[in-house]
Amino acid sequence: MTQSSGKIIIIMMAILLILNGYILLNFFSSDTIQDISRLKEQIYFLEDEIYNLKQDLKTEEEKSSLISSHNYDIENIGNEYKNANVAVQVEFKKLKNKSTPYIIYSIAEKEGTAKVKLDKVSELKYTTELNLSYNDNYNVKLFMENDEVMIGEELSPIKLAEELARRFTIHMYPTEFEKGKELKYEIQIFNSPIEDKKDLEINSIKADIYYMDEKLDTIDITKNAEKKKLKDITKEYFYEGNLGIEGIDDEIIQEKLLFKFIIKDKYGKVYNLDKKFKEFISN
Repeated sequence: MTQSSGKIIIIMMAILLILNGYILLNFFSSDTIQDISRLKEQIYFLEDEIYNLKQDLKTEEEKSSLISSHNYDIENIGNEYKNANVAVQVEFKKLKNKSTPYIIYSIAEKEGTAKVKLDKVSELKYTTELNLSYNDNYNVKLFMENDEVMIGEELSPIKLAEELARRFTIHMYPTEFEKGKELKYEIQIFNSPIEDKKDLEINSIKADIYYMDEKLDTIDITKNAEKKKLKDITKEYFYEGNLGIEGIDDEIIQEKLLFKFIIKDKYGKVYNLDKKFKEFISN
């Protein structure tokens, strides 16, 4: 049930209560003409409210039935993970005459928007192309204008920054834990294969290890890790480390450790990824 339909039900119940009140007044009161006049005024007011809510419901129904489907076709320009061509494709269920569809997109959690008109491909299919940065995620809204109404609807976000982060797969496991003394662990990092043209070799992987807000250590994974290569490109890094935790008497220290990875590729692109242990061992 929508919010507007719920309001209509409440108003209908109010009308019934008013009518019921009228019957009681008519039965017990001698001055019924003045009472009837007041009741009519209240009923007319409630009828106007119902009409307005019906119009709201009509707009909501038009909005909910506006889009049949939408999708994004993302092309990583030059396989450099700097910019992407994003083809936005929208198919509508129905359109009124002289309808103009366009999208407004913005960088998530930042001010400022851009407006782009959708180009007609067929009667109900429209498309446009955006050039976006892999540094950001984007919020997208669809707007439809015609002579009668302007309807806005949220589309799914374009998460390029999240896609960039998924380029690397990082697994971390604690292997030995001695409370208040030492924690040993393993890290596996996979450099995901790139579909075509260039592979992105990694220049360096480092990580700062934090307990709460205190920095405990910095590790150089590319310098000390075992490496596996495929076609001269390092695809996997295996690192074994140990962390001195003297003076930290905390039973859940493994849960509170944060590894802040700084990964640089051969193009100078920097990837900042934060990870915690997903599994823990007892002392």
